[in-house]
Amino acid sequence: MERAAETAVITGCAHQLRALLIVALIVPGAGAIARAEVLRDATCAGCLLDTDADRRGLLVVLHGDDRGADAAIADWRDAARAAHLAVFAPECPRALGCAGSWWRWWLSDHHDPAWLARRIADVQTSLGLARAYVAGFSGGATYLGVWAPAYARVFPAIALVSGGAPMTTACPVAAQTALLAIGGDDGMLEEYVRPFADRFGACAGTSVVWQIVRGLGHHPMHRALADGVAKDVIAWLVARDPAPPPIVDAPLAWSPERERATLAYRRAHSDPDATDLAITPRTIVLHYTGGNSAKSTRAYFDQPEIEAERAELRRAGAVNVSSHFVVDRDGTIYQLQPPTRFARHCIGLNHVAIGIENAGDGDKWPLTDAQVAADAALIRELVRRYPITQLLAHSEVERLRDQPYYIERDPHYRNSKPVPGAAFMAAVRSRVRDLGLAGPEPTRSAAPR
Repeated sequence: MERAAETAVITGCAHQLRALLIVALIVPGAGAIARAEVLRDATCAGCLLDTDADRRGLLVVLHGDDRGADAAIADWRDAARAAHLAVFAPECPRALGCAGSWWRWWLSDHHDPAWLARRIADVQTSLGLARAYVAGFSGGATYLGVWAPAYARVFPAIALVSGGAPMTTACPVAAQTALLAIGGDDGMLEEYVRPFADRFGACAGTSVVWQIVRGLGHHPMHRALADGVAKDVIAWLVARDPAPPPIVDAPLAWSPERERATLAYRRAHSDPDATDLAITPRTIVLHYTGGNSAKSTRAYFDQPEIEAERAELRRAGAVNVSSHFVVDRDGTIYQLQPPTRFARHCIGLNHVAIGIENAGDGDKWPLTDAQVAADAALIRELVRRYPITQLLAHSEVERLRDQPYYIERDPHYRNSKPVPGAAFMAAVRSRVRDLGLAGPEPTRSAAPR
């Protein structure tokens, strides 16, 4: 009951923030966010948000023990505005036992490792921003150093300013780089930050970048951030963020009838109590179409019902198969429906899987190098957005029948296809190996989100 109540409050806060932003951005004289003013209590008590209509990403900054969210906004706001980034400064949650210190909250019995991720996701959704970057000062930086490794797929680069300590032996779940910006005269440098760098840097796939400001102590870093260090840190974070691949929006024909048929299929095969088609993606499944173009595939998927000739599939449900994306032979990516909508593309995993079709087959129209590159770029982008821990070929799904993600209520409903081919999967996996995604072996647990 406590978790349900918290979820209701969180959802309400997100909706309130979204409503406030809509009013302030659209209605003349209703808040003037176009002038980049700070919103208070943005998704959480004491949390601050600096934004306007021209922000292209979100910078999340964690305050130190000496000052709260107001200081964090003041330190980073001007540099973020110049980089067209909104700034979100969450206040360490007192309602959950935090007494103003992020790192002490980490050590307490009240710590919720998913709290910050939920707040960031709420703000991103409200602002419609796909990109987010994280930085922390002093105690906030120390917290970031122990929290962010579980979210390395979402935040491949993190910035720790005047903070960091070896408080955990856990390594990042994927490749991650840490920028350590600190004054040369800061007492934390030798006692805490260098030991953190040694421990973090010993993990596979990690690297450390130093930015030491000579002659600077701990508290003067506040002024240094406003005077230029924040600008340098932001530039570093943005430079390490791969640009999202171009995606062409090509929505499938959709109707109330198709929605009802899809929901009926979902209830019959995975979620008998489902009331909608929303999913939380945990895995990505790659396919090939058997045809030679994305256009023909989309035209086929547009049909609301599966044809009678596919009798085995038809017996399992009338709704037609589909996928979320289809990649053409030249590497063009088409999005057919939202990645968070249930689609019929992979028996046993539709309730948690994003499907990516590739135009071609294993014989007449072999998959191309351009498709390898496009699939890898798309996977990298999807992993940034969703708590995905696994990458599969359709041909590998049968090996997951005893794993937690796999749910198929009909024990006789199954199929096996040799798609998209071992060579293609090996080529794609080689390009995203740093993400640490599991294959058909037992799945690794996702960071709580």
